[in-house]
Amino acid sequence: MVLSVPFSQFAAEVSRRCENRLAYVSRSGSRSVVTSGDTMRSLVVRAETELALDEVRTELTAQGLIVHEGEWSTEAVSTEHPHGFWFSAVAYQSSEDRPGLWVDATFEEPSQGAVLTRLVEEVREEAGAPDLTVEEFLRMADPNVVIVSLDEAKGFAQAARPAEPCD
Repeated sequence: MVLSVPFSQFAAEVSRRCENRLAYVSRSGSRSVVTSGDTMRSLVVRAETELALDEVRTELTAQGLIVHEGEWSTEAVSTEHPHGFWFSAVAYQSSEDRPGLWVDATFEEPSQGAVLTRLVEEVREEAGAPDLTVEEFLRMADPNVVIVSLDEAKGFAQAARPAEPCD
């Protein structure tokens, strides 16, 4: 059985429902996934957040959990989400001879600011630019943010479908 909760409630639910204080963290795309399990109850508590792994570790440790790399899972874990799905893309001026493009997907509709924050966090972690701020990125890269819902993407695909030939 899987109990999916908001990240803000994760530590409290683990304390309430699990015998141990262990949490496992991993990345799934641009999101951090946090799980804890209780084998005696056949229960997995699961949450996702847009926070970077270091921030997740710090917050969960401060709430009294012991944090490890990894993820509990069962066959009951679903990738379906009741609220929808959004694609985000950021085109930007890069230091290369061509523009940069960053693409992300989330289960909640993000704001342009949240998209830029996720991009800058990824750049900090992967490009070794720990001091880069969103404001600096805006000045240097002149980004353009596009956010498209799954329904909008389906509409684009249907509009691009060639017409059926008449017999």
